Amino acid sequence: MVAWNEDYKVVEINMLYGRVNCPELFSPEPDMDPKITLGIAIGSVNADSYDNPDEDGKPMFKRLMLAHGELEVGQIYASKLHPALGGPITIDNLRPAGALAAMTIAAQAAPFPAIREVGA
Repeated sequence: MVAWNEDYKVVEINMLYGRVNCPELFSPEPDMDPKITLGIAIGSVNADSYDNPDEDGKPMFKRLMLAHGELEVGQIYASKLHPALGGPITIDNLRPAGALAAMTIAAQAAPFPAIREVGA
């Protein structure tokens, strides 16, 4: 999930890998216009960098669409068994699911790591 905030700009929340990325938290750019960062966030949503890799490091999104079909509004590709509980990060372990329910279950599978600055 990609979220945007005027103070913290782009915040990435990865439910599959249990990670949160917020570069502005540690390296703020105070003179940057919030409208510019919002435009960057929206413009890069389809970027390959947001395509979660499987266990072999291969991007999954196009293969998920081929295997399971396109998502409907309000859906995500969610784990049948979350990796934090032993599920593999593979196409076969993902399926279309309601986003709110799937993210609620994933958030309970394991705690997110403590926030720390990269390199700290």
